[in-house]
Amino acid sequence: MAVRDPYTTRIATDEFVGLPDNPRQRDTEKRARKAHQKHLKTYIPPHGHVFAAEINGRLVCKLDGHTRSYLWSQNNGYYKPSVVTLTVYPCDNMADAADLYSTFDNALATETALDRMSGALRENGISLKSSLFSKGFSTALKIAASSYGKGKDEYVLVKEWRHVIIEIDSWGLPHGPFKGSGLVSLALVTVAANRHDLSEVKDFYTSYASNLGSKQGGLMCGVQALTEHMSWRRENDRMTGFDNIHGMMSKGLSCLNAWCQNQRIKNVQPSEAALKKLQDKAINNIKQGRI
Repeated sequence: MAVRDPYTTRIATDEFVGLPDNPRQRDTEKRARKAHQKHLKTYIPPHGHVFAAEINGRLVCKLDGHTRSYLWSQNNGYYKPSVVTLTVYPCDNMADAADLYSTFDNALATETALDRMSGALRENGISLKSSLFSKGFSTALKIAASSYGKGKDEYVLVKEWRHVIIEIDSWGLPHGPFKGSGLVSLALVTVAANRHDLSEVKDFYTSYASNLGSKQGGLMCGVQALTEHMSWRRENDRMTGFDNIHGMMSKGLSCLNAWCQNQRIKNVQPSEAALKKLQDKAINNIKQGRI
């Protein structure tokens, strides 16, 4: 990250308000509602010190002060000074400005995984349409990325898996049936590994979400097998932790394969070897930029 020494100046508050938000800024309106009841309930002079990035001598985006800027723009009783103190950080490019953003969160507004995911989606131009990812999917994404994702944050992972996320979001899946990360992680891996024909995979997931499985004579289709398996997991509190999430993926893959092959099964068996092969293929596609 190439960032040079900052300098400080004074600018009109309206000019700061008019600056674009940082590409990684998460849900400003939501944060403003909370902040206006807590640390930004009453204006104090330090609130008039804000930060921005410039490239080639031109201010390009905010680094800190997004929430205050939003409150100033709303004229909702939060005191708005006529000018603010602005510290400017010269950057070489917008990527540096985005990276620099993460250093400007104060102790009362520490980024959570959901914050980072919101910022990462925004930075990559992803506007989610379904509720599947509405509660966040950092865990699912990191497990899907396996060792290749080790040490990477949501900003990097969302960029790498962008097209996979957009594809799955387009299926319009609800959040409820997919709680527990495992099935979301399996979807990410499956889509990344099978770049072309996804019709059967989509059909499996949408049928599961709609509870369209069937069972005859003790034999189940893949969707019904997954429905009963996930019901057992919920009843026995087997939804969280790496082993349980990995188990969901492994047995979920068995159910998916049974569905795609039009087979009926009596019991759901794990597919450890098949899952590893699928995940290796998915990660290789991600590495090669084939998604």
